[in-house]
Amino acid sequence: MLTETVVAPRRANLPNASLMLRDRTPGEHHARYGLFALGHDSACVNTMGKHHMFSTGSDLWHYLFSPPALVAVLIPGLASLIILTAYASAHRISARLRLLWIICLPVTLASTRWIYNGDLHELYLVSVFSVACLLVIFRRMYISPILIYALTFLSLGTVDAMAAFSHALKFDLPLDTFYYGVGGAGFVDSLFVVPLGTALVAAYATARVKTASAALVEF
Repeated sequence: MLTETVVAPRRANLPNASLMLRDRTPGEHHARYGLFALGHDSACVNTMGKHHMFSTGSDLWHYLFSPPALVAVLIPGLASLIILTAYASAHRISARLRLLWIICLPVTLASTRWIYNGDLHELYLVSVFSVACLLVIFRRMYISPILIYALTFLSLGTVDAMAAFSHALKFDLPLDTFYYGVGGAGFVDSLFVVPLGTALVAAYATARVKTASAALVEF
């Protein structure tokens, strides 16, 4: 499942790029921060620090509100947080489900694989939590499809961000914008498709299991 597409080492300007990448080579990145090691006076360092903080905040703002990230990251992320907060407040997230999510996270991370085709870098992974939830349902145990959606998004988002960070380290890319490319495919990005698809399949599987047997036991 494709989750991230990155062009390396050069990145296109954010406002004009569908993949939310940035025009700055690793060498330029080091030159930008190398000034802190040259013994400049504190006023200069403070001014540069404030500029860097403003630049970082501006980069994050433009990334989150770019059309692809808005669809695949910001809106699903906020929806997932609202769902998780509601279920946690109602004490409807069992210890077994939390343990299942924690176990699936490193397995999903281990499944990540980067495919390099020239300057085009693509990340593939397996949503292990999605598979685990469906197996639980077919064992006649119930997990709310809405909760599955939120937890699947959180799982994939966490792994995707970790993979993007390690990719930036490996290719000496700017760490302050390591997240560029996450959710870059918008409606066809796995951060949008997989949680929604998993929830729909879970709802269908739950309905089928209920028609073939007695009421399901809460997982």
